[in-house]
Amino acid sequence: MNIIEKEKEMLDPKNDLIFKNLFGVPQNKDIMIDFLNKILEFKENPIVDLFYINTTDKSLIGKMKKNNNEETNQSNEEKEVNDKEENSELYGKLGRLDILVNSYIESPSSNYNLRETNERKKRDIDEIIYPENIDLVAKTRTNKLINIEIQMNNKGHMGKRSLYYAAGIIFHSLPRNEPYEKVPDLVMINILNYVAIKDSTVNKKQFNNESECDEYINELKNRCHSVYTIQNTQTNKTEIFENSLIFHFIELPKFLNEINKNKLESEKYSWIKFLLKPEIYKDTDKKLFKRAYNYLNYLGTLGEIREAYEQIEKVERDHLSAMSEYGKEKYIEGEKNGKKQGKEEGEKISAIHFAMLLLKQGIYSIDEIKKYCKLSKDDLKIIKNFINNPKRSIRELAISLNLDINQLIEICGIIDIYYIEKEEFDKEEKRRYV
Repeated sequence: MNIIEKEKEMLDPKNDLIFKNLFGVPQNKDIMIDFLNKILEFKENPIVDLFYINTTDKSLIGKMKKNNNEETNQSNEEKEVNDKEENSELYGKLGRLDILVNSYIESPSSNYNLRETNERKKRDIDEIIYPENIDLVAKTRTNKLINIEIQMNNKGHMGKRSLYYAAGIIFHSLPRNEPYEKVPDLVMINILNYVAIKDSTVNKKQFNNESECDEYINELKNRCHSVYTIQNTQTNKTEIFENSLIFHFIELPKFLNEINKNKLESEKYSWIKFLLKPEIYKDTDKKLFKRAYNYLNYLGTLGEIREAYEQIEKVERDHLSAMSEYGKEKYIEGEKNGKKQGKEEGEKISAIHFAMLLLKQGIYSIDEIKKYCKLSKDDLKIIKNFINNPKRSIRELAISLNLDINQLIEICGIIDIYYIEKEEFDKEEKRRYV
């Protein structure tokens, strides 16, 4: 997660813990509804209500679907009475309906055992959840399930992870003995604080020529919101799968690209702007955004939230530090293998290794990385341009950084970064051993 220093009272809404406790509580349901309607552009058939589901009991998804089908023609008064009865039954079985937990997600923060206090009992939040991923499952009155996940760190294989979660939700969405036609449509929204969709995820063989591939990769570099669905490969039509399963991947770092900054001014991405820059809503006259800003500040006054938040931030700082040490270890390992390098050059190589590792993830800014490694801002810009360039040349990088190209080849090999001369160098390496 970004570790930009903020005023103590201002928490980062991109933090998984804070996002959950801001958007995933019943009293802020209208905020979550507005968030979804804007990002999904549900104008003709907007979401008017959400049913928060405790996913530790997966069967509840099916129960809520069945209950919702029965109430379609109810009056508001009848609905209110039935909702109370339904909630009473579910509260008795589960304790809480509105806390959304993914039981299969492991979290480094799951060991935080915070005591029950009178303060917690008195305040709006009855319970604090500490999952590493926020997995909110909600259901609309039009029988559409919506899953929202915010993920801070790149664990890899995000496409398959999202598909796996979707399969679980769909599997548990159909009550026993119900026909398949009642399987609800599912929208998966993945809010990522890193770059997941990039040139390394593209199969270059699917393009007719190199120019077409480069054009596609350049578009991919700036595409901050990707939408996928099931289509016929011949017609590019959804046909029998229309709206059945839709995946949204929203990559927050890409919104900071110069070409995308205007998108943050649009209504569609107004809540993304809030996630990235909550402080600008301090004096807003927009009711929901003002309330979200005030609630974010309120969370910052809660000792338990603040304590857990700071521990999660510390875990991230330790992660940065560990990766920095990893770079140093690689330098020491090289020394043991007989690579004679001066101390200053060795430190620079380990710093470049560290910077390339972080810039590849797409989470951290140059200013943030500079705090943890001894590289100039100019060198970091050179490395960032190299990482972002689909036609990256390791020869040009070596000249720009005034380094032996073989040292950079070794670093790129370790962290799996492709460069245009790779095949050429690989052939030379093979000839050397023939």
